[in-house]
Amino acid sequence: MRGYFRINKPRPHYEAGLANNPFELYFVIGCLFNNQNHREMKFFSKDTLNRIGSFIVAMGALAGFLSLWLQYNGAKFHQPVDQQDAILKNYNESIALAEKQHDEKKADGLRREMDKYLSDWRDKQQLTELVPHIIDLPLAEIPAKEKERVKAMLSRLESAGLTAFIPKGTLGDAQLISGDAGKAAIEYTSAIAANPDSPQYYSSRARAYAVLTNETTSVPEKEELARRVEEDMDTFSRLQKATRKSIVFPIDPIVFQVVSEAK
Repeated sequence: MRGYFRINKPRPHYEAGLANNPFELYFVIGCLFNNQNHREMKFFSKDTLNRIGSFIVAMGALAGFLSLWLQYNGAKFHQPVDQQDAILKNYNESIALAEKQHDEKKADGLRREMDKYLSDWRDKQQLTELVPHIIDLPLAEIPAKEKERVKAMLSRLESAGLTAFIPKGTLGDAQLISGDAGKAAIEYTSAIAANPDSPQYYSSRARAYAVLTNETTSVPEKEELARRVEEDMDTFSRLQKATRKSIVFPIDPIVFQVVSEAK
């Protein structure tokens, strides 16, 4: 790096790109400190300048990593919306092509398909907004009308292939509300695999196992499911204490019933 970077003659390339790349910014500053031809800073010793420069370059590497991580997570967050835009764009292009070819029957069919897709997407939005408001109620107290509404929305979303765009925890809650505790347990397990330190998913899965415990007539299955309920509730309690947060997750009475019967 000898003689390449000058504090009084910055290169245009670095002037243009510093705002968008934190690693590049720190790298340039670090190299300036490490530059042996840099005579303006005589109040620092050479070793001190090198150490400061190395530290700044290391901080640049960390900043660059964090920038990439944030970009990656931002891309994941926008992925469902981006895919929806791509699908709608494809529909509109196909409709325009059919109209250009004077094929009104095909164009009308594509419009109906697009309308159904948009309706299903609205169902997804409504489901993700509705479920958090009712999942905290004991299952026995959730109105039958709401259960049927969630079940109908889930059925349409499964047919449209849109359940993949619903967070696993929310999807598990929806399955549990609609009466399918088996599928709910599977979705909660997927949510736990992605977020093993989140206590809420363990209490939710314990709830699903508790429902399955009451549904089965097999004694061995009841004992195994009760064991899983206890295990998940123990993990839930441990994680709650570890986080040291005052967040309260309601526990369904059915869970306490299964745990007390197991003892």
